[in-house]
This record gives sequence, structure tokens and C-alpha cells, in this order.
Amino acid sequence: MFFRIRNGVPPLRIFQSIAAGLLGRSSSQMGWHSGGLGILLHYFIAFLIVSIFYAVSRGVPALRRNTLVVGMLCGAWPPTS
Repeated sequence: MFFRIRNGVPPLRIFQSIAAGLLGRSSSQMGWHSGGLGILLHYFIAFLIVSIFYAVSRGVPALRRNTLVVGMLCGAWPPTS
């Protein structure tokens, strides 16, 4: 959302840029086909990240005990310029 607010980029273009990882630059000319793929990829990647964190947290009790601190650190890393 920040990218859209700051630069006035429409949501479709943001999702097309996600799909461009698989489809290349031509994704910007595929309309909602590449936009839909971008939405699916976005949620798939998010689900994958959560699943990996959950699996790791089963073996590292500190991740479960300090959920607020760990969540803030994960959200802040890596720092962006």
C-alpha cells in the first residue's frame, strides 16, 4: 500500500510487478491475467513465510515465549533505505 500511496501506482500494476518475477516484463501488458497471478504469488509467498516461521518456532522455544519482540524484529528486518 505504501508504494501506491507514495507513487500513485494502481493496485493492478503492483500485482503485475509481482508476476513479472515469473513472466518477465511482458506481465505489464497481460492485464488481470498477470495481476491475478501476482495476487496468488503474493499470498503463496506470505503463507510460505508464515509456515517456515511456525516450523522453526516449534524447535526454538524463545520464538514462542517472546512473540511480540520477535514479531517486531522480523518486521523490521531487513532494514530498507
